Amino acid sequence: VIDHLQHWTPPRKSDHAKGQTLDPDKIISEVAEIVRFYKCACLRGDQFSEALINEAFRRHGIQFVEVVASAPEKNDAYQNLRAALRAGQVKLPDDPVTIRDLKGLVRKVTPGGQVSIRAPKRRGSYDDAATVVSRLVRKLLPTVAPVDLTAINASAIAPRGPSGLDYRPAN
Repeated sequence: VIDHLQHWTPPRKSDHAKGQTLDPDKIISEVAEIVRFYKCACLRGDQFSEALINEAFRRHGIQFVEVVASAPEKNDAYQNLRAALRAGQVKLPDDPVTIRDLKGLVRKVTPGGQVSIRAPKRRGSYDDAATVVSRLVRKLLPTVAPVDLTAINASAIAPRGPSGLDYRPAN
């Protein structure tokens, strides 16, 4: 069960005119408070996190661990999440942002045969929440092995049926 998801959204352009902006120090303080509530002392983030963020968390007594992200790793995390959800091993919170991000993901095969899973390239489409959830599940439930239905079915089929015919799959 994923217990807590939190999102900070930048204000719209019209809000900037009213003086409303995201305050990084305030957000880091809120994150540190949440992390301490869960009795954690460490956060993980990708290599796109700035050194200033690392230092800000350190001032709050939180260690920030950089996790190098790559397209294959991200795709593997998404596929692992999908398998874990199908196997009933993960229960997602009813969080509209995360659900929207997950439902919006697109899977494409590149001309080189590589699989790419990402948010569509259109305004307002993001995959931040989906990426966080998928990487968390990957860390806690490493690759959920696919089930080999051929082997399971082969072992469940009687070698010969009542009519004497051989029902085993051909090799």
